[in-house]
Amino acid sequence: MASENAHKAEVLGSYFSAVFTKENKISYDTRFITADAKFTQLTCQFSKETILDKLSQLNIYKSPGPDSFHPRVFYELKV
Repeated sequence: MASENAHKAEVLGSYFSAVFTKENKISYDTRFITADAKFTQLTCQFSKETILDKLSQLNIYKSPGPDSFHPRVFYELKV
């Protein structure tokens, strides 16, 4: 049981560090995007295997993202 503020902060920080999911950061080349550009065409290739792999790695116990879809929906709908 933590009683001092510093110890409470330490316990809270270690808890969030334990449950935080670190994901790979993908950097995009934005040098050619101008302020007045309305659409930017990106060339991306995805394979079925890559998508299924990412879907199988979803944490179904997390809350929905900005799209309001719960991760469990995507996890269950994978082929």
